[in-house]
Amino acid sequence: MKNKWTGTLTFDPAKPGVLSDKVVACEFEILLDDEGGISGTYKDADYFAVTETTARITGFVDENFLSIVAHFPVRGLYDPDGKFYLDADQLNHEMAFYGDLDESGDLISGNWEIVERTALDLNALSVYYTSGFFEIKKVD
Repeated sequence: MKNKWTGTLTFDPAKPGVLSDKVVACEFEILLDDEGGISGTYKDADYFAVTETTARITGFVDENFLSIVAHFPVRGLYDPDGKFYLDADQLNHEMAFYGDLDESGDLISGNWEIVERTALDLNALSVYYTSGFFEIKKVD
């Protein structure tokens, strides 16, 4: 059975810039198998606003620790003014989420980061945020 989780992600406030106060709504549909494996989908408000594509997720739960990787078909970036856009020249964007499930089993909070794949992506580290925090609550 898939469970829907909704919440927000924020950007690392230690990195100054236009995104330091930005909050983005996000949603996961998580299917947990009997061995702790995770599959499902992920979308956030910025990515979904420019394309209705969702990202496929994979991951695992180990006791109260959760690890999820969202596999995007196209890389999304923010320009220097904070406007989100897709860069079709950079495929296979991945975003990793690491968090802890609270005692109630209805809240997950932790960190997210962009998984960099090439030296070209590393050049953008000083311009674009690549990490932050997230919190999601189970809806159903």
